[in-house]
Amino acid sequence: MHRWKGAESEGSLTIVSEEPVGGFRCRQLLYRLTKGGASAERPGLLCWGYANQFAGSEGWNEVY
Repeated sequence: MHRWKGAESEGSLTIVSEEPVGGFRCRQLLYRLTKGGASAERPGLLCWGYANQFAGSEGWNEVY
């Protein structure tokens, strides 16, 4: 888990799982943000590979 804290809010990024998706190495994520008494979460997906046909090297790319 990666945590951060700002002046008015704080958040975290958690890797929920790592598994192949469509032949790509992917990580399912959970983003969480808290500000005051309110909080929000959303899922995410990062996959390892080329961002597009013009990319010079592979890297982690946000899919969702």
